[in-house]
Amino acid sequence: DFYFINDKEGFAISANGQCYKTTNGGASWSALFGISIGNSSLETLHFIDDQIGVAAGSAGGVFQTSNGGASWTQIIGLPLTATVTAIHFESITEGVALLSDGTIYSWKSGAGWSAVALPTSDNYQAFHFINN
Repeated sequence: DFYFINDKEGFAISANGQCYKTTNGGASWSALFGISIGNSSLETLHFIDDQIGVAAGSAGGVFQTSNGGASWTQIIGLPLTATVTAIHFESITEGVALLSDGTIYSWKSGAGWSAVALPTSDNYQAFHFINN
């Protein structure tokens, strides 16, 4: 997955946990510290700014960086059978994750992950925020 924070700076992740960064609009990429993902594979990526970002994938794996991808820390608490297919963090303390089964979870630092009650039981495939 790719995520650009502006027209020049962007990040990419590979399924095996490698993170890359570009500062020239994708003309070249530099490898950053890989994410230790164990049995996970990575599916999705979101950055709040050039320093704070999250990456997520299978086995409930959600990882966060606060130093531009130089190092990553796992955020625990999602079902280990779940694959995170989309993720968005408003800040380092608040976020939302969509699982492959259509379940949506919200993250609040200090409170952990909690399922979001939705008006229908449709199998959601994606979400998009207009602001941030």
